[in-house]
Amino acid sequence: MLPQIERYLLESWNLFFDRRPHQLSSMLLSNPQNKKNVTSKCTVLIFIDQEQEPRLVAKFSRNRNNQKKVINEQHLLERLTLTMTPRSFGLHDINGRKVSFEQFMKGKSVKQKLKYNIHQVFQNTLDDPDLRLTISQDFELFSAFYSAFLNQAGTFKQVSESYIDRSLERLEHHIHELDLESDFIDIANVMKLEYMESLRHTSINLSHLDMTPSNLIVQDGEMVCIDFEFSAFSQHANIDPIRFLFYYFHELHDNGVLPYGSYEANFIYFFKEDEWLQSVVTEHLSHTLSSVNPNKELWNLLFVLLIGNVQLQKEELNYIHEDFILNSKKLIEIVCGLKLGLDIHSQQYNKDSFNTRAHQVKSKYELIEDLHQSALKEKQYLKDIEHRDTLLLKNHGYIKLCQDTIESKDEQLGRNVKYIEQCHSTIELRDRQLAEKELLIAELQLRISKLETGLVSKFGRFRRKLSAIKKKYGSKERRP
Repeated sequence: MLPQIERYLLESWNLFFDRRPHQLSSMLLSNPQNKKNVTSKCTVLIFIDQEQEPRLVAKFSRNRNNQKKVINEQHLLERLTLTMTPRSFGLHDINGRKVSFEQFMKGKSVKQKLKYNIHQVFQNTLDDPDLRLTISQDFELFSAFYSAFLNQAGTFKQVSESYIDRSLERLEHHIHELDLESDFIDIANVMKLEYMESLRHTSINLSHLDMTPSNLIVQDGEMVCIDFEFSAFSQHANIDPIRFLFYYFHELHDNGVLPYGSYEANFIYFFKEDEWLQSVVTEHLSHTLSSVNPNKELWNLLFVLLIGNVQLQKEELNYIHEDFILNSKKLIEIVCGLKLGLDIHSQQYNKDSFNTRAHQVKSKYELIEDLHQSALKEKQYLKDIEHRDTLLLKNHGYIKLCQDTIESKDEQLGRNVKYIEQCHSTIELRDRQLAEKELLIAELQLRISKLETGLVSKFGRFRRKLSAIKKKYGSKERRP
């Protein structure tokens, strides 16, 4: 598909660029989950000339028979006129597929920015004031972004179905699949009912439904949003700030900032135990949720989010790993227990006394490995640029020859134009001379006509006189 997309862009360049590119190159992004997606899209970055940052993002479905997601995402972007979303360049038919094009949003994602800042701080724990400042600023940025996002998007009248709706419809199936403890099944259904009841007082908004630190880009101190493939016009807008909150916790855990090695222990620590984090969570919920008592709804929203993740995994992948099922079960049971007011604390899930230090060391190594991988990617990216530069240099001679040929043809054309202008001038002169001669001939013909008329008249008079003379003298000769 990449050659066909590049050829299409060169042929229809005026639909996408303000000038015709001399050269196009593309880069196919691999699946970040490193899994085979059934319905996912392929994402392609489009570079022009020697620019180091992409100009466009092209998206198309892996499956020709299931292009609904790409089409829906593009139609949604076309309906929006938000300053914090990519500009849409529409859907195009290329090689039997619907390909969408949108503006590439420059900047670093919140995830990249957080990982970089964690690497810069000395302590690499929540006790570090610089790291606390980074976390506070990220949530402040999100609050400002999300408020503007909802205000600009406005409200809608028609609801479109989302994976959240399908997860709630299939809750009984998911409970059975997760094999929840019997003590938590009733409260799971209660949380669903309470959530559904809260929707009665919620307007229909644009719900992104994948608002993670990876999909939020920081540009000049403000956030913008990308990837609307799961978005819907729904009453589930409160899921967006909860999703951001949950996956921000996920990033802190992955980067070894939180104190425990256990994911579940850090989950409880983040959402329930740490006093400073509790203030961050409370402030975040109060600024972003359309609810009278945001803290009261936290566990309901986390429950809906986690059940929604199970549904999303089933829809997107051709399999679900057992570890994912087990981790989802643990988190959902923790949420159910906290909703019931059970005495649940992080130490219950942090059984290995060496987990904390081992996890921090592991996270350090993972961070170093991530930086190493980033360096390798950067090196490969530079190689790609060098390769493009080499190709450009190879073409430079041919381009120079073409330019010289064009200049030579332009000179010949200029000489030919001058010659044609001279010919036109000569023809105009000859036309004027011919017109003057035609006028002279017309005058001569008129004079000749007049002379002929005079001669005819004189000849007539002469004949009459001659006839009179003949009659006169002829009669005298006949007398005896």
